[in-house]
Amino acid sequence: MRVVRISDSAQLPPLAPTWNRLADNVPFRTHAWLASWWEHYGAGRELCVLAVYDEHDRVRGLAPWYCETTRVHGQTLALLGSGEVCTDYQAILASPDEREAVVDALADYLLGDDVAWDLIHLEGVSADEPTFARLSERLENAGLTVDERAGLNTWRIALGESWETYVESLSKSHRKQVRRVDRRLVETGEAKLRRVEWESDLAHGLNILVRLHQQRRASLGEPGCFADPRFEAFIRAAAPRLLALDMLRLFWIEINDWPVAVELQLAGGGVTYAYQAGLDPTALAEEPGRIINIATLKQAIEAGQRGFDFLRGDEPYKAHWRAEPQASRDVRIVNRLAGAQLRHGLWKAGDTLKQWIKTGLGRTPAPREQEPMS
Repeated sequence: MRVVRISDSAQLPPLAPTWNRLADNVPFRTHAWLASWWEHYGAGRELCVLAVYDEHDRVRGLAPWYCETTRVHGQTLALLGSGEVCTDYQAILASPDEREAVVDALADYLLGDDVAWDLIHLEGVSADEPTFARLSERLENAGLTVDERAGLNTWRIALGESWETYVESLSKSHRKQVRRVDRRLVETGEAKLRRVEWESDLAHGLNILVRLHQQRRASLGEPGCFADPRFEAFIRAAAPRLLALDMLRLFWIEINDWPVAVELQLAGGGVTYAYQAGLDPTALAEEPGRIINIATLKQAIEAGQRGFDFLRGDEPYKAHWRAEPQASRDVRIVNRLAGAQLRHGLWKAGDTLKQWIKTGLGRTPAPREQEPMS
């Protein structure tokens, strides 16, 4: 196998069908998601998608990366989708029977002279992701430094065959609350679940998402994700592409014909991923967060989904809904070049000092503000 670096974004669209197939039904790995991210977050960075070809010039694997040069880290290879977008469940893309061969080809390429780099930063990757584990092992065995640290967990509910079975798994007090809200608002039809079905409905649904998300965050004294125009532009670009792949779910709850809660979800491979949400801060007495969770969990179970994933972040409400944690890691692979090792040593010393200041003086981080039971 041979590796080719793709640095021109015009070469990405022809790869989309193969890219999406290798994504293995994980929406965050698709061309729709990652190419949209590059369109809106690529400024000042170099595209570095590594395509692995076989002897018949067929693409067998992809490493969807970019390169960014900074004074602190030098030339850094990182994952498309990194940063505030919080792209979970990243991987080196390859079919299961070719993963090892694809990763080995990439490792050989990275150890050669065809690509210059000081650091590979794999942010928030699943601890059990086999492609990154093998890449780290190969490069560490070649004498490179691998620095691996625990990250925030992702949280997933294993869904059963029926709504009632799921409700029975909740704590007694939570079960009582869920049934009360379910009877009062959902079953009676007082709270109506709306969903984007067609692209013609998408702009309206996204407008509700942006408005309710920003209103809720403003009520908590926070800027909100959509305060960054890049984030809104990215979501508006990725959404129709994911809808075309049947991987987008955009729901909102209306009470008295007024939207009070909204949630943007992605779906694929039997798993629903709850990505972004918003609430009307003037309607909190109606428990809109709990309502939309009940309604969308019901919908996922009825659709035959096997999992409902709250993604990265250790907020208490996730365990309250019987989600189980899955570990993630922040992995840094440092080239054996003297300059790369020096930069990493300085960064590590500075990071250690920051952690000591944060915890060694008896201070703990302030708790993160949560949506009420959402």
